[in-house]
Parts: sequence; C-alpha cells; structure tokens
Amino acid sequence: MKIVRTLALTSALVAAAVAPAAPAHAAPAGPVPAKVTLTQTRHADVDGDGRLDTVRIYDTGKKGDKTLWKVKVTTAKGRSSSVTVPIPSYQGTKHLWHGWAQLDGHRGAEVILEPETDDFITYIVLTWQGNALHRELAPGADKQWVAATGTDRNGFRFYTASGKRYVNAWSATCPDQESRPGTCTVKTVRYVWRNGAWHKAATLPTTKVSNQAIYARHPLGALNVHA
Repeated sequence: MKIVRTLALTSALVAAAVAPAAPAHAAPAGPVPAKVTLTQTRHADVDGDGRLDTVRIYDTGKKGDKTLWKVKVTTAKGRSSSVTVPIPSYQGTKHLWHGWAQLDGHRGAEVILEPETDDFITYIVLTWQGNALHRELAPGADKQWVAATGTDRNGFRFYTASGKRYVNAWSATCPDQESRPGTCTVKTVRYVWRNGAWHKAATLPTTKVSNQAIYARHPLGALNVHA
C-alpha cells in the first residue's frame, strides 16, 4: 500500500507541474499623467542675493476647465521652490511671463505673470520670502492685480518715500469709449508695504481726469519692468 500511495502522489505532482498556467490578468490602467512642457526660461535675482536665479515656467496640463501652470525658481545657491497657478483654459494662454520688477519693499525681484484675457489686463505676482516662492496678493479687498476693465479703468503707481514702499491703487469710471470727450471720476487708495504685505495707509481725495489721459496711463505706472 505504501508503494501505491507514493506512485499516486508522484503522478499528482507531475500533473500539476505540466498543467497550463492560468492566464495572467493585467493590472487596471491608472490615469495617464499629463505631459509637462517647459514653455519659458528666464533669469532674475529673485532672492535678492545679487546673483541671477533661474525661473522656469511649465504647462503641466489641464484639470477641469483650467490649465495648471507651474513656476519654478532655482536660486544661484541651488535652492528650489515652485508655485502652481491655475488659469482658465478658455483664455488660450500660451506664455505667462511678463517680466520682473522691484515691486514691493522686499529685497529681490518680483516675478510678474500676465495671462491672456479678452477684455481686461490682470497680473499674477510671485515673490520670494522665507526661502520659498509665494503668490503676492494685491492691495485692496479683492486681492487681485486687475489693471483695466472696459469703462472702469484700474491701475497702480509704485513709489518710494522716506525709505518706505508705497502703491497708489486707482480706479476710474469713464465714458464708454476712449475717443469720447469728457472726464473720468478717479478714486485712489494709498497702501504701504509692511511686514510682507500691503496695508492701507490713506484714502486720497477723488479727482476728475480727462478720458484721454486715463486711457493713456500704463496699468503699472512708471514701474520699471524687465522683460
């Protein structure tokens, strides 16, 4: 009986060895990663150490109705930091870079981005603070760097006085068309840069300015923007 059991066991093992293997099932496919495209490379002294840093702007693909742009700064010291900026895809933005400027009272240059829009000008400002890149909020209630919208024109004038950095944020209500004669009603609020942000300093008197003069103003005033 022992010999018979041994033969039976041996036969079972041989049959299992030669039996065809069960077909392997492929793992469920995950989401296809979006293609990341480097669109622009620029240089500016973002951290304020006197040396040029590298600014790279990437199109990282779409999420819903927005295109996600990544702005990455690599300093001359080798430190890197990035900010993701969602832009509505319908705007058709191809390049974000507008330039760099000494915008606020913080050392180092601010990176200024300009998404493409149909009927107004808007900016996105990035600044280097605490060894990292951050989005800088505009002065005012809505915190947006909106510079002009149709008959309601807006803009900013930056200046330094007594060692402090100021910006006058103005808004003008004008006649419907640039060529139409008349005057605009201009309201201006002054802000001062303090503790890493813009703080309200004063509300200036309302003024009347010609329509043509308002349309001739640059949205960022005389700010020296380096392309």
